[in-house]
Amino acid sequence: MKEFLTITFSPAMLPFTILLILVILYWIFTMIGAVGVDFLSFDFMDETADGAAEGMMEGGGGILQGLLSFLNVGAVPVTVVGSLTILQMWFLAFLYFAYVVPALSGFAPFLLLAAVGIGIALVCGLLLTGLTSRPFRNMFKVETQHGQHHLIGQVCIIKTSCVTESFGQAEVTTPGAPLLLSVFCDEENNLAKGDEAVIVGYNEARGIYHVKPMM
Repeated sequence: MKEFLTITFSPAMLPFTILLILVILYWIFTMIGAVGVDFLSFDFMDETADGAAEGMMEGGGGILQGLLSFLNVGAVPVTVVGSLTILQMWFLAFLYFAYVVPALSGFAPFLLLAAVGIGIALVCGLLLTGLTSRPFRNMFKVETQHGQHHLIGQVCIIKTSCVTESFGQAEVTTPGAPLLLSVFCDEENNLAKGDEAVIVGYNEARGIYHVKPMM
């Protein structure tokens, strides 16, 4: 136990350990009902999307979009994805500093070994998260549909921090699963996450709904 604690709270492991403690506290609060599963989903997708999504649509790189898709962000709450990532990074880092560093300590400086270990934990942790978060997709499935003209006239809730001419998401409540829609607004607006908007049309060519602020 002493060796376990020594490694866990060593300087190189400390950042991973602090993040893991925060994850554990978060899920404790979730279990007692103090916070929800989507507590930290606020603007993670929104803020990256606001600055990056339009650039991607206009020909910018799709690296960020590809990474988020690989990690199943959006299909799985960011809190779950983040928790899996931190847990797996911590576990990989612990194994590295517990077994690999002692074995190689005579061949390379500790700082170099530590830097390599942190890099391995970060990269491999993300790769493992992409795989281990996939089974959660069905647990948190939000049905996304397009072309449903009967939705025109219904009120939706904006899920992104803004809605532009080319980007936005909104949710419509239905008797079954909620529908997550891609939306746009071709006029200046102050729509933000949590605001209500009305669906006024559907652009079949773009596969996106036209919304306007509630009067």
